[in-house]
Amino acid sequence: MLTTSLLMFTMMALTRANDISSISDVTGSSFGPVPCPQNWTEYNDHCFQYVARNLSWAKAQKNCQSLNANLASIHSVEEYQTIQGLIMEITAQDTQTWIGGTNCEEEDSWLWIDNTYFKYKAWCEGDPGGFEKRQCCLQINYGDNKCWHAAKCLTSLPSMCVKKPTVNA
Repeated sequence: MLTTSLLMFTMMALTRANDISSISDVTGSSFGPVPCPQNWTEYNDHCFQYVARNLSWAKAQKNCQSLNANLASIHSVEEYQTIQGLIMEITAQDTQTWIGGTNCEEEDSWLWIDNTYFKYKAWCEGDPGGFEKRQCCLQINYGDNKCWHAAKCLTSLPSMCVKKPTVNA
């Protein structure tokens, strides 16, 4: 009987430990990741928000920073398709949109504004180019192929922001 009771107690404790993200301590603080804020979409442990207001690339980044985020960086075809799907869901079209890529500092040195590694690329044919024309900011959904284009940074476009969900400890 004692063994059965001990076994039941252990199973209950382990079950509750596995669901720690929904447990609060006596002060009301949550443990684990908090879901994405309202008007943000979760994908792959990141929160994304489409900003419909047309802004230059720099103003779009400043706007994202005001939301504790950055212009989005894209690291896989799946992530790109998810972002494109989110834009399509919100706008009902493949809207050209700023993301966080730039090579304004040095030609052929594309960087993500969030300092993540710039490995995945979905450039349009003939891109990237235009450094001499200051086409050094990255937009997506360009042309018939809905690919990446190096655009003039002062162009006014909507943007995609990204941030990590908040974690309380």
